[in-house]
Amino acid sequence: VIPSKDFVTFEYMYTNDFSKDKHKDIANGDILEIKKMDSLQYQIIGYKNEKKTKKRFSVLVSLEKSTFDYLELGIDHGKTDEIQKNVRAFLDPNSNYVVKRLQVDYHSTGYSYDSSLKITNVDFSLKLPKELIIKEYNVFGEFQN
Repeated sequence: VIPSKDFVTFEYMYTNDFSKDKHKDIANGDILEIKKMDSLQYQIIGYKNEKKTKKRFSVLVSLEKSTFDYLELGIDHGKTDEIQKNVRAFLDPNSNYVVKRLQVDYHSTGYSYDSSLKITNVDFSLKLPKELIIKEYNVFGEFQN
């Protein structure tokens, strides 16, 4: 902390080194396998090595056609963007899809979760009156027409 006349300056001196050469992503070597169960259901398995003997995670994705596109997979993994791109390669490029259900099992930690998405259409249109009434505020009383 460096005090001055009218202000104080803080200098951060101790930090962790997060440079890429010292810290590599452990998931970079993972082998991804995407299986098409049917047109709207896919199984994704991430293996720790090329031998495919140990699973890091497995995901069951259920999709649904939609009026808008929201293909976001909530998988806590370094290759999530690559997984989404590979799943999208199976799909019709002229249609929109939404993730309806996501079942994720992390085999290395034993953690699993099941996520589902329900979409409801909402009408945000603003209805204006036929005749506009302007009310002015009177300091000594209520609003007046």
